[in-house]
Amino acid sequence: MAYMIINGRQIELDGEKNVLAVIRKAGIDIPTFCYDTDLSPYGACRLCLVENERGGMIAACSEVPFDGMVVKTNTEKLRKHRKLILELLLGSHCRDCLTCKRSEKCKLQELAIRFGVDTIRFPHIAWPDNAGDPDHIIEIDRNKCVLCSSCIRTCDERQNTGALNFVGRGSHMYVSTAFDKPLSETYCTGCGQCSVSCPTGAITVKDEAEKLWKAIDDDGLRTVALVDPQVVSAIGAEFGLAAGEDAPGRLVSALRRIGFDEVYDISAMAEEAEVSAFLDRFDEQGKLPLFSSWCPAWRKYVCDRHPDLQSYLSASDTPARAVGAAAAASGKELFITVIGPCTAHKLELLKGRGGQDINLIITALELVRIIKGMGLSLDRMAPEAPDALPGDDGAAPRASLSEAVLCAAGDRGVRAVTVYGLANAEEIVKQVMAGDGGYDFIEVLACPRGCETGAGQPRVFVKQRTQTEI
Repeated sequence: MAYMIINGRQIELDGEKNVLAVIRKAGIDIPTFCYDTDLSPYGACRLCLVENERGGMIAACSEVPFDGMVVKTNTEKLRKHRKLILELLLGSHCRDCLTCKRSEKCKLQELAIRFGVDTIRFPHIAWPDNAGDPDHIIEIDRNKCVLCSSCIRTCDERQNTGALNFVGRGSHMYVSTAFDKPLSETYCTGCGQCSVSCPTGAITVKDEAEKLWKAIDDDGLRTVALVDPQVVSAIGAEFGLAAGEDAPGRLVSALRRIGFDEVYDISAMAEEAEVSAFLDRFDEQGKLPLFSSWCPAWRKYVCDRHPDLQSYLSASDTPARAVGAAAAASGKELFITVIGPCTAHKLELLKGRGGQDINLIITALELVRIIKGMGLSLDRMAPEAPDALPGDDGAAPRASLSEAVLCAAGDRGVRAVTVYGLANAEEIVKQVMAGDGGYDFIEVLACPRGCETGAGQPRVFVKQRTQTEI
């Protein structure tokens, strides 16, 4: 049996791909910035350095462990090194922590406190203000970037999009698009996973809460909330609600206190239309496989990268669009807001393709800030039932569209699958284009574990659901 010696303790090796994994198995949490178990090792931040038996320092995230290897994780040299690295990062980092969206959930802030960085000896080096892209929902602040490349690797390796990369060299390096084009002119799908992987507040999603307040304050509008069920657990967790504490009912109560006139649950709507569209095509021996079209990031990916596949996309409405159309059919002057986990839907709406009846997308993150800003808390709310729409039979939806398709298809011999991440979807696309898809129905969701891990969800919730080590 192979072993490593960590701080004098013998730790068994069991196929770990790097020294960092062995150290964490030993119950030691050494700091990292650029490491993510789902991405290729980068080794840029140097915070995970450990000391070997000769006094040399090696990057634990990229070093392969071997039998008899000896390392120390907490020597005087390492403590001084880590503190110096954090000082250098803070020297080039915007220090407006009180107004930062990631305040108290920022990895740099957390490590600075943990390692006792109470003074910064280096002058602040600031980039000129970035005007941003008014035609996109992603905001990049160079003054908060630590050049960890997590956003770049996420965009390339998980989403096969490659919209971001490093520009410049040395102290003039920053994250941007090719030729510094606006993000709206790239293949960016708006999935927002770059903002989830960012350890600081360098990449965030535009906050549109003021648009909501303007509508609620308008007495001439009737405001309608369409609640995506994927946000309920995430929002409940932010307020400390455990399973079984009726987070859906408490959220309905909070939305009515905020000022919404009508609140609807979109969980059971539109699933039937998508399933029926597939079964009709399957029974009529139409063009297969049928790709689901519910994910806005996937729709944009197909439009940008594989326009010849658009005939394989389902034409049925998403749940939000279907419920929005049903609500709008009342004939009242409505302002319809979707409470959802998806930032790509925000981008789609900004581009005028988010559904003619939908006026605004508010993410779980935005709603949590709104609820807290009003001095409300879900754990103190009495549960209330949502409003009912015609045609909603109250049936619980399936865990996925592919599961719903298989259930409805019975013994027809249908082959259905759910694919997470656009890089994985690209592999399926290659098979389909080669005439060897192997499936009749393919549900594609851009985010790592589907909609519940969308970029509009609280970051801690997403990391818990993906079980990603950062």
